[in-house]
Amino acid sequence: MRCEICKTKPATLFAKFPVSMFSVTCGTCARRSIYHVPIDEYFSSPEEQADWNEHLSGRDGYLQFKAAVQRYRYRAAAEAAR
Repeated sequence: MRCEICKTKPATLFAKFPVSMFSVTCGTCARRSIYHVPIDEYFSSPEEQADWNEHLSGRDGYLQFKAAVQRYRYRAAAEAAR
């Protein structure tokens, strides 16, 4: 999947920006983020996903984070099906 911001580089992070929701971004675009979660780390195991979800569940933007994860899953599956 490509970065949702620059649309050119591969997405490697779920990044939260100060005035917007979580986005699926590349490392370059995430430099301005206030918080990020590495995609490969998040999906490395069910336990890792549970840890990240627990960590983020009480924070502002958690539902936006979950929406970004769903967008990533949907687009990654669509790309794999091509």
